[in-house]
Amino acid sequence: MFKTVFYQYKGGKGVTGPPPAKGIKRFLFICHTHFWRLIGLNMLFILFCLPGITIPPAVTAMNRVLLALAREGNVFFLKDFIEEFKNSFIKSWIAFIPWIVVTAIAAAGYISIGDPYENTFQIALFVVACSLLFCYTNYCSCMIALIDLPLNKIIKNAAIMTLTDMRRNVFMIMTMPAVIICAIFYPYSVPLILFFVFSFIGLVNVFIVNGAIEESVIKPENEREAY
Repeated sequence: MFKTVFYQYKGGKGVTGPPPAKGIKRFLFICHTHFWRLIGLNMLFILFCLPGITIPPAVTAMNRVLLALAREGNVFFLKDFIEEFKNSFIKSWIAFIPWIVVTAIAAAGYISIGDPYENTFQIALFVVACSLLFCYTNYCSCMIALIDLPLNKIIKNAAIMTLTDMRRNVFMIMTMPAVIICAIFYPYSVPLILFFVFSFIGLVNVFIVNGAIEESVIKPENEREAY
């Protein structure tokens, strides 16, 4: 199935033909060309997440690799991952603080909750908050990996895009059920979790976020510097 779907996206005609520049064709080209790298990246990401405290920088490091693949079509796989993991450790954790706050509130709410049907509004509010935080985290981690900006500007830009770019946010949120389904059907979903889920969902989100960052952050910054 993969061979049939991805074969036509190997690039242009002949050896020297250019690959697709953007869009779904570009995405499928990356999937076809770097299929085994994506599997290796998924396993590397899980390995670096195992201590727990390393999850935020591991997310940023994975996004750096995926951004390089999406933007340039190639990457120094292990070198870039480890380099970004070390360089963005503190930044990634500061950007991750809202998740800690929401998780603490959710844990307190879960302990005190009575009948779920009587707390539908609170549950819906929590789902909305998690969805927005998911988008915010994608914007933040990608900007940390991609742009040399102060962290306060990165957080500000991520918050603005999370609250304004609803079209892209909807597409990002649509990838969340894949992780939820894997959690529900654990341990049957272990092969998917080990080999596919995080890197392929990350690639989808990187393609979505990359366009937003290019339009809202990189181009305005370049124009400001040129002026």
